Amino acid sequence: MLPPAPSSSASSARGTQAAPAWPASRRRTSSCRSPPTVHLTATTSAAKVFAYDFSGPPESPNLRAELRRTGGATTSRPLAPGNGTFPGPSGPGRFDVCVLSDAVGDYAAASACLTVTRPGLASHLSRAAWKRRTGRARTIRLSTTATVAQPARITWRLRPCARCAITRSVKRSVVLKPGSRRAFTSPLVPRGWNLSVSVRWSAIVDGGAPYAAATKVLR
Repeated sequence: MLPPAPSSSASSARGTQAAPAWPASRRRTSSCRSPPTVHLTATTSAAKVFAYDFSGPPESPNLRAELRRTGGATTSRPLAPGNGTFPGPSGPGRFDVCVLSDAVGDYAAASACLTVTRPGLASHLSRAAWKRRTGRARTIRLSTTATVAQPARITWRLRPCARCAITRSVKRSVVLKPGSRRAFTSPLVPRGWNLSVSVRWSAIVDGGAPYAAATKVLR
């Protein structure tokens, strides 16, 4: 008779031993990271203050708020884990407001963003100022920081004295190229007469934000 076959348990005992299990403190968990929860809301209709709620670990590194202006710069400020508030962007424009956290431990990186559009005046993107006097004429300089062409209307007003009625008006329509500046000279002013100029900036849309028409008067 043939000898009985060895049992499976005995065979496995004589074969390669199974790899020991990793201790709990050394088990790899990077492949199953779970993102923390981030909620972001604007506390006012004008989006001047934002509230956030972060459910990640208290040791979360580099938890921050970022304000990104369309076509402009990005600013950042640190935040404390948990919940709180932070001020929104100032001035007109289109902004992406985000709360960001980096990955740490078993937690993946997380983010929450809102897009905010704040209207402004066309004069926020432009500047008008006296440049020099040339004989009986005066020159003004117009400049713009807009990323699109900015139309304007220049109106020269002449009067015999500062409190007298306007006796002559000269109008001129111009278009400033993006980020440019130009000089414009007035008509000849009679001696002793008063000259003032108004610049009417047309309404435009720049960087996704609307800018209403505005007027500036130089005396």
